[in-house]
Amino acid sequence: MIKLDWGKGILYTIIIFLIVVIGTVLFTFTVDVNLVADDYYEKEIKYQEQIERIERTKSLPENILIKTTSSNIIINYPKIFPAKSISGEIHLYRPADQDSDLAFFVLPDSSHTQYLETGIMHKGMWKIKIDWQVEGVEYFTEKILMVN
Repeated sequence: MIKLDWGKGILYTIIIFLIVVIGTVLFTFTVDVNLVADDYYEKEIKYQEQIERIERTKSLPENILIKTTSSNIIINYPKIFPAKSISGEIHLYRPADQDSDLAFFVLPDSSHTQYLETGIMHKGMWKIKIDWQVEGVEYFTEKILMVN
């Protein structure tokens, strides 16, 4: 039977502890960390305004409808507003690849519809965020999409 004295036990404990710490540090340096947005601190400050936009959007009698087809993302804006008075920005985020993110202007046609071609987009999951406004009143719509 192997006999350990206090000195060797303390030494083995310290060595094992150092190996675990060094291994953890080396592992954390190999993990790729992509932020959703580079300016997330500024976006956090405006979070309350965002909550108000979302609540305002939910209170509308008609909301934006977003659907995908094999070649397009179809966005139908509420018909309670004149199509020419709707403006804003559309952001498409790809969680798997930050470099693939896209942005478009809100430009509904006379039937309150906007088409975005999916030919330039990678297949998979996308998050669409639409910051839109009508006559100075701001709204926000967000949805998860699957592009085929």
